[in-house]
Formats: sequence, C-alpha cells, structure tokens
Amino acid sequence: MARHDLLADIFKDGVFFSYPAAFWQRGSNKNTNSPLRQYLSCKHNLMAVTAAELARVKNLLNTRPRKSLGWHTPAALFTATVAP
Repeated sequence: MARHDLLADIFKDGVFFSYPAAFWQRGSNKNTNSPLRQYLSCKHNLMAVTAAELARVKNLLNTRPRKSLGWHTPAALFTATVAP
C-alpha cells in the first residue's frame, strides 16, 4: 500500500500488513476481491489492462454500496472519515 504512512495516524490501530502465506490474517480479503473479479477475472492479464479501465473499475467499486458498510459506499465513508 503505497504511502500507507500518510494514513496510519488516522486509524486508531494504525496499518497492518499480513504475512504473505497467512490467509487467516486476511479475512476480508476474499470479500473485497470478489467484486473486483466481476470486472477482472483471475485469468485476466493485468498487464493488458489500461489505466482508464482500472480507473473505471475503481470508480464502480468505490461508489457501490456495501452491506458491510451499512449500505454506504466506500468512497462516502472514506471522505467522511479523512476529509477535514
């Protein structure tokens, strides 16, 4: 996570990085990646994805309401938490 140091102070527990082979430390990883797989399959060649395609998928995912967020969007909650 590039520049995680800029966000670490915002969160009470800081920023955590799990060990690469420790899947049990990444409980929400599968739930987070599943929506991404709707747009880019596991077999998709990421080297062939353009910046515009990634931006489109990022926007779709960040503006998509999630049950785990009380039907709020990640973008809205991030803005409410981080913005002054």
